[in-house]
Amino acid sequence: MLHTIAQLCIANVFIGAGSLFNECMNRPRSKRFPIVLRSVSPRRQQILTALARYRYLDSKHIFAMIGCANSNAKSDLRHLYDAGLIDRLPNNLFRRDRLKDPQVYEITDDGIDYLDQRNLTPRRATWLRAGTRGTPVHNLVLCLALASFEMAVTKAGLRFIAWEEILVRAPEATRLLKSPHRFEVSGGELVPGKHVHNLARDKKPWMRDSGDRE
Repeated sequence: MLHTIAQLCIANVFIGAGSLFNECMNRPRSKRFPIVLRSVSPRRQQILTALARYRYLDSKHIFAMIGCANSNAKSDLRHLYDAGLIDRLPNNLFRRDRLKDPQVYEITDDGIDYLDQRNLTPRRATWLRAGTRGTPVHNLVLCLALASFEMAVTKAGLRFIAWEEILVRAPEATRLLKSPHRFEVSGGELVPGKHVHNLARDKKPWMRDSGDRE
């Protein structure tokens, strides 16, 4: 009799655990289940730092930057999302396939505050204003391209210097400008490197300067 009761108890435990696992696996990707993180692991801090540095990154580039793409890294993204520190953006906003292409992420104001409070905020590598969408496809390509450049430069044993790191060393008059990244030219303003042409359309990679398309 006792043996039968013990078997039933064990069976119920496994059934309960299986139900909980299925519930987690079946969670909608775009639905947030609010949680409070008591602490953020070094790997999660890496994810937050990467998103703060570039603003837009997809999961493929995030995993490449932190050097990990296993189930734990994917779980970290889920927990940061549920905690409200990062956002999942609709892939169709960037003309990406919702199911086939890597998910696009963006750090939230709470995520920025978390880094600021711990003096972990990195020097930004892109000049994209928070809260704006402008030309999302162009902006995502810019972020992913620069992130790829940084990874390649770092792998080669060199140091990638972001624009904000240059700005903090500029003369005070330059640092105090409302838009120090803009240069006045005849007929308007110039923002170096902001215009990335469609490589497939042009048949060859090239970049030119243009006005701010954000």
